[in-house]
Amino acid sequence: MKAFYQGSARAVSLTAMLAATAGLTACSAGGGSAAAPVQAGTPAPAPAPTPAPAPAPTPTPAPAATVLVLAATDKAAYAPGAAVRIKVDVTNKGTAAIAGGKVTLTVRHLEQDVGAPLSADLVLATGAAAPVEFTWTAPATDFQGYRFDVTVTDAAGAVIASESGAIDVSSSWLKFPRYGYVSQYGAGTDTHATIEQLKAYHINALQFYDWQWKHHRPLKGSAGAVEATWPDIANRTVYRDTVRGLIDAAHGAGMAAMEYNLIYGAGIDYQRDGVDPAWGLYDAPGDKQWQFSLPSSWATPVLYFFNPVSKGWQDYLIARELEVFKAFPFDGWHADTVGDNGIKYDGQGNAVDIKDTFKPFLNAAKAAMGGKLLVMNPVGNKGHLQVNTSNVDAVYTEVWPWDGFPDYLSLKNVVDQARAESGGKSLIVPAYMDYDYAKTKSDQAPGLFNDAGVLLTEATVLAAGGSRLELGDDGRMLCSEYFPNRALAMGPALKTAIRQYYDFAVAYENLLRDGQVALTGAIAIDGQTVSADGARNTVWAFAKGDARYETVNLINLKGLTDVSWRDTNATQKKPASLGTFKLRYYTGSQLDRAWVASPDTEGGRSRSLALVKGSDARGAYVEVTVPGLEYWNLVYFRKAS
Repeated sequence: MKAFYQGSARAVSLTAMLAATAGLTACSAGGGSAAAPVQAGTPAPAPAPTPAPAPAPTPTPAPAATVLVLAATDKAAYAPGAAVRIKVDVTNKGTAAIAGGKVTLTVRHLEQDVGAPLSADLVLATGAAAPVEFTWTAPATDFQGYRFDVTVTDAAGAVIASESGAIDVSSSWLKFPRYGYVSQYGAGTDTHATIEQLKAYHINALQFYDWQWKHHRPLKGSAGAVEATWPDIANRTVYRDTVRGLIDAAHGAGMAAMEYNLIYGAGIDYQRDGVDPAWGLYDAPGDKQWQFSLPSSWATPVLYFFNPVSKGWQDYLIARELEVFKAFPFDGWHADTVGDNGIKYDGQGNAVDIKDTFKPFLNAAKAAMGGKLLVMNPVGNKGHLQVNTSNVDAVYTEVWPWDGFPDYLSLKNVVDQARAESGGKSLIVPAYMDYDYAKTKSDQAPGLFNDAGVLLTEATVLAAGGSRLELGDDGRMLCSEYFPNRALAMGPALKTAIRQYYDFAVAYENLLRDGQVALTGAIAIDGQTVSADGARNTVWAFAKGDARYETVNLINLKGLTDVSWRDTNATQKKPASLGTFKLRYYTGSQLDRAWVASPDTEGGRSRSLALVKGSDARGAYVEVTVPGLEYWNLVYFRKAS
């Protein structure tokens, strides 16, 4: 909405492709030589994974370690059976050369190792950098998340550096959406760099915000001859080749590209383009057309609105959208609305509740679009049932405090509601952080997001089984409903933390949003107040389960300023961390193993917990000792076979 709008694992084959090589010359500070990679041999196919004993703790690098390791996958997501390239850059910033070292890759699905670890030899001179690349063949099982660890060891086997990451093996982005956006289409846009930044967060679909010429006529020119440039609604110049370059780069990185447009908006010159005023919506019978005034510097001073169930309007707008798909290889339409503005009237004077028009319009559009995808934003969750039960391919809701979404609990509730209404779809939640604080900053002099507020909202939506639309071009995070707004930026610590949260969302997607249902078992923590409703100064705890696991999400709300998710003035405090504590989970299920994982600790690694069974006046329980809580812990229990 614009600113002016209110299971069991399978055997896999793993191949170490490249190894770092020796013979590098020491360089002065800030310099380094790239090592020429050498092809490594192909190991035999790995055996099928089996449930492992408690995983050994990852050794902590010695304080004096001066090796930097960065690891990244070449795509945001992969089809089953695809080759996954994991690129590792190792830099020796120490005062001594590394000889006889190794770089090792280990891949896990939840608590289980997948195949045997892969290693490449490492000999690295002081100040030098070496590229290492592993190729991992994804298992045939669709819709699975994996976590990987890369460790660098010296000749004695001591860990001197480590890095972690995640891999999503999914044939479609719709089951586990991680939606981002682009909004910059200038001549100098580095399309590859833009997509590379977003790929680091495993973004698997992009909303192309305000790419179009006019809402009622997106293409300037024809489907076969789109003009080279056009002004968008804010009079920013959009370059055709930049739009195409971003689409191509997104596809190359395993991301879908969704073109943005309203379902009922038109500029001031709509009659000249063949739109009939009789299709419009009016404030009262015979009154003026429903409209919004825009800034005088924009391409149209007014945006007019039309009736989505008018056959004339439907035919006109859907035809324009089909022209878009002929001109650009977009994967679908991200349709938008402007919220509930009360009863309007059609050209014949009949009352129209805009919410009642959503489902008929969406189903008509989807029927006309063939294989193209459709997503729509019922702003403020107004008309959610119409949208969530329509033929949209993914569910998406922009939430606002004044529409009944003031706190963390309301975010969880809207994710739960969408999942129930849509038959299990995972809700995408655009939720704009530090909203009022952002108004005191500008694109030219941006401020920084408040890390604590962002991470608490992140934890809430992910733990509920949803995801956020928040990350866009230039590594930006949304602070406004007008996506080109750049008044706030993420600081280095928040960028690192958000990447860890996205890694975690991928690695544990099969526990977070893969058909889990709410469970009612009580949860108690020694010495702490536990809430089921996200009350301030409590540990918020809720349980979910599926055929194989039961999970307890713990979100730390202790010592907060308030429980408002938006943190509108950027004043939210970091929660008071908890040390080791006993957690008691009351359940009638037979559970035999337990683990804890957190995006805040040890790169999201699963840590095995000793399981004690018992009963008291509240019933049968299992008890585990959890080694602390910062923002969010996922405790998961495996059911006995």
